[in-house]
Amino acid sequence: MSMKDIVDLDGNFLDHRTLMLKYNVQMDVRAYNTLTTAIPPEWINLLNNVSTTQKNKDNLIDIICKCSKACKTSYDFIIKKQASCPIEKHNSWLNYLQIDDLPWNTIYKTCFGTFDEVKLKQFQYFFVQRIIPLNIFLFKCKLKDTELCSFCNSERETIEHFFWTCPLSNCIWSFL
Repeated sequence: MSMKDIVDLDGNFLDHRTLMLKYNVQMDVRAYNTLTTAIPPEWINLLNNVSTTQKNKDNLIDIICKCSKACKTSYDFIIKKQASCPIEKHNSWLNYLQIDDLPWNTIYKTCFGTFDEVKLKQFQYFFVQRIIPLNIFLFKCKLKDTELCSFCNSERETIEHFFWTCPLSNCIWSFL
């Protein structure tokens, strides 16, 4: 018998009578109380989190089985239930651009709605998240010998430098 056997789907302990009927055991109320109070609160919280996750999975499976567009439905479900905004990345952009706020919902929709090509969507997402593997990052990972810009070799290759301040990338942007 495990902890999951003595709790319901909501993560609450089975009451005394239900526990006795479910497992066909005789137990007085004092023994039941001893059992339920002996379980550390941390375990109960962990079990409640697992139960919530399991309910979400079960709910998602039910939804998918009842619809014709399983991928879109799954994606929508995950976005509604579990997506959260990466505040740290947002703050980096706000600090660099020296503004108070940006329309993040529109920015994220643009990442996935502008192009059909997966690589372009991925690039846009990486750009917004500031996770493009430029030399400053590759140098930290010991994959590059220098963190200087690959084009001009004069400044550190950050997103800001690479896309805005590098003289050679500016030439490319003006050509486009």
